[in-house]
Amino acid sequence: MYLEYYGLAMEPFSMTPDPEFLYLSPYHKEALASLVYGVTQRKGFMLLIGEVGTGKTTVLRSFLSHMENENTKIYYIFNPRLNFFELLINLLDKEEVNKNEYSIDSLIEELQKKLISEYNAGHIAVLIIDDAQQMTQDTLEQLRLLSNLETTKDKLLQIILAGQPELDVILNSYDIRQLRQRIAIYAKLKALEIHDSQEYIQRRLQIASSDRLFRHEPIFTSKALEYLARYSNGYPRILNILCDNALIIGFGDQAPSISLKIAKEVIVHNKQHLDLSHPSQTISLFKKQYGIFIMICVFILGLLSVVFFLQGYKGQVPTLPLFLSTFFSQEKHQHFENPPPDVSLSSSNTSFPAVQAIELSPVARDFFLSKMISPPSPVILQGISMAQVIKKGDTLFEIMVTLYGKHPFPSLEQLKLYNPHLRDLNAIHPGDKVYFPVLNTTP
Repeated sequence: MYLEYYGLAMEPFSMTPDPEFLYLSPYHKEALASLVYGVTQRKGFMLLIGEVGTGKTTVLRSFLSHMENENTKIYYIFNPRLNFFELLINLLDKEEVNKNEYSIDSLIEELQKKLISEYNAGHIAVLIIDDAQQMTQDTLEQLRLLSNLETTKDKLLQIILAGQPELDVILNSYDIRQLRQRIAIYAKLKALEIHDSQEYIQRRLQIASSDRLFRHEPIFTSKALEYLARYSNGYPRILNILCDNALIIGFGDQAPSISLKIAKEVIVHNKQHLDLSHPSQTISLFKKQYGIFIMICVFILGLLSVVFFLQGYKGQVPTLPLFLSTFFSQEKHQHFENPPPDVSLSSSNTSFPAVQAIELSPVARDFFLSKMISPPSPVILQGISMAQVIKKGDTLFEIMVTLYGKHPFPSLEQLKLYNPHLRDLNAIHPGDKVYFPVLNTTP
């Protein structure tokens, strides 16, 4: 339907496990190499585990293409529900057998003679059972007997069991632990990563293309590739279904390329059918991005604290609440050009407005204590004040030492009355204008 429109010579996303289209991810490469090694070295039992749609059958077909020669005898069992007697009959190529004429022991003995003949001729006999998780536990246990067919150096029959993760669970059961102990090669297929999924799609398109050198734009846009890769969760079978559907929709719309819009439409149509509601790789990517975001925030806060330290605390480290309130304060302070209105004040309180975030040195602490036990402060002159523009590095303590000298300082509440334009006297900024009351120091 869409082949000629998109310049394809064959269907790139056929559901048939064609080894020509095999994409070898790191897991697929390892699995294929393990099977080839196990068979050529006559290791006996081998196990291939993979979730539904991860490409187990395609790996097996590719294995066959590597091993199908005059030195290899392959027995491929497509029906795993055979009992052990029927399995032996298939290995011996017997079409019709009267069960009353043969026993399992006699069939095993006959099979051993056949395998010895193959071994002496330099041939390797390989038994492959696909979907082995459907085999009964009794058949699996009896299959162990075939591993006893061996010479003093090599196993006469190489057995590959391929199945879903349920097979791994079955083989871990106590009743067939002897079979588990005989497995020499263990290979496991995992879902493709996002970048592998995108390369998988592109490789299939490249193999199937007839005029790919003459196309001015790719069949799938990069955004469409990434979107489909995420929602497939890395399963090749699902990728085939989604991409085939996308090409059909693209052809129906006469779209020159499969865009992100078409990819989203495909996901909506197949969401319930293929259980695409929770793309695990997207969640994993979000977790990675969230972790990076947290690390960046911690780095920025650390950097800002260093800058804040260098700008005016002179060796004193600010506490986090004051640092945050100072740095992130978004309210702009108003600046009075004229003195504040006349205010009547009493001088009964001689406390000082210390910046709470700064730990006082011993000298400063002694100075403050001497102020607190000194005689009552002189009367504050009403309506008269001194204006001081805050410079970089100034603190209220240093300013009042300069202005009042040995006389007691005004209280924080008194300073607030003279500075209603400042929201927080503990967080003053360079450029702020602060008004200080004038003391009547006349005896």
